[in-house]
Amino acid sequence: MSIARIGGKACFVLLMLSAGALRADELDLEHIPCFGMNIGYLHKGKLYSVDRAIRDQKGESLSKTRVWAIPFLPRIGGPGTATFSYFKGFNYGKGIVLGIEDTVIQRLHWRIAEGAFWAGDVIPGGQLPVWRIPWDDMAFYEASNAHGEAMHTKKYSGAPGMGSGDAYYYLPLVDFGEEVTRKQGRWGPLGGEVEEGSVQYDWLPLPDDSVVAFALCENQLTIWHQHGKCDQPNDVWPRTTEGGTIPAGFQEAFFALKPRDSESSTERNEYYFITASGSVYRCWKKETKPRVVEALWKAPGHPIRGFISDVESGRIFVFGSVTKPVDGGAPEDTDRRFYFELPPWGDWIDCKYYSQADVKDLKYEGPVKKVVDYVQVLEKAKLLPLKKRE
Repeated sequence: MSIARIGGKACFVLLMLSAGALRADELDLEHIPCFGMNIGYLHKGKLYSVDRAIRDQKGESLSKTRVWAIPFLPRIGGPGTATFSYFKGFNYGKGIVLGIEDTVIQRLHWRIAEGAFWAGDVIPGGQLPVWRIPWDDMAFYEASNAHGEAMHTKKYSGAPGMGSGDAYYYLPLVDFGEEVTRKQGRWGPLGGEVEEGSVQYDWLPLPDDSVVAFALCENQLTIWHQHGKCDQPNDVWPRTTEGGTIPAGFQEAFFALKPRDSESSTERNEYYFITASGSVYRCWKKETKPRVVEALWKAPGHPIRGFISDVESGRIFVFGSVTKPVDGGAPEDTDRRFYFELPPWGDWIDCKYYSQADVKDLKYEGPVKKVVDYVQVLEKAKLLPLKKRE
C-alpha cells in the first residue's frame, strides 16, 4: 500500500475529421467519452482531447464526435488558438456518415500511443472493434477530404476501403463476453449482451507491437496479450497469450494507463487503472512475486477526474477534486484541486494541491476546459515541456 503525502460483428462507427471553430452551444456536457473522464494527450506541441457535439447553433442534431487540437507551447491559449475536427464516418469503405448513440460515446475509450490514434467501443458480448489509425494517416479521415479513401487505398495497395484496414477485433474479449453472456442466460440466436456493469473492458497498445487487454468480471481481472504488427488490412492480432486471472478488488468501469518513462515501470510491467468512481489501482509484478492489483489511491472525498498524458516523454499526471473537507477541515476546502504523477516515486504519492481560482478561465467548456486547466497547472509548476524521468 502506498502512502499519500497530503498537502505536499457489432458495428462501431468512427467519425472523423473536419476543422471548425468553437461554438459553445454545440456541446452537451453529459455526453463525454469514457464515463465522463477528462482526458488530454500532449503530442507534437498540441493538446488533444475528445468530446461530442450533439447540436449546432440552430439547435439541430449533429451527433458527432470531435477531436480538439490546442497549441500549448510556449503557453496554452484561448479558443482563438484552437481547432476541432469532426470524425468522418465510414462503414467498410462505403462512405456512410453515421452518428454515435449516447451509450456508445459514453463507452468510447480513446488514446494516442505508439504512433497512432486508437479508439475502441467496449460492447459486452459483441466483437469489440479497436480502431488504429496511424498518425500520418489522419488526413485520410478528414470529412473535408473528398479523396481520403482513394489516398488510403493507394497507400495500402488496394486495401478494400477505409476502416477495414484499421479495425481489429480483439478476439479474447469477444469470447470472454460471449461466455459470460451465456452463463447469465442472455444469449440467443442473434447473440446477446451481458448484464449492465457485470463486465468491464479496456486495452493498451504497447511499444513491442503488441496489445494487452483486460476483462473485469466479479472482481476478477483477466489479462491477455496479443503480439504482432498492425499493418495488414483485415487482419487480427496473430498470436495470443493469456496472462491469467487475479483478484482485482473492484468492479466498475476503468481506463488503463501505462507510463513508459521509468525503469521500474518497465521492469515491473506496471499498469494503472483509473475507475469511474475516481480511484487508482496498480497492477504489477514485483520481482519474482505473482502479479497483484492493489489500491494506489482510494481517498474518500478525493476522486480522480482526469489525466494528462505526454506522448513523447511517456509521463502521466492525474487530476482530482476535493469533494469533502479533509480531517474536519473547513467547507471551503472543497474548492481545492490536486494532482500527482504516475507512477509514484517509490512508495510516496507526491500529491500537490491548488485552487480553481489559481487557474485562468480561458473560456473553453466541458471536458476541453478541464484538460486546458490541467495544462495550465503543469505550466505554473514549470513542468512543460515534459522531459523523461531519469
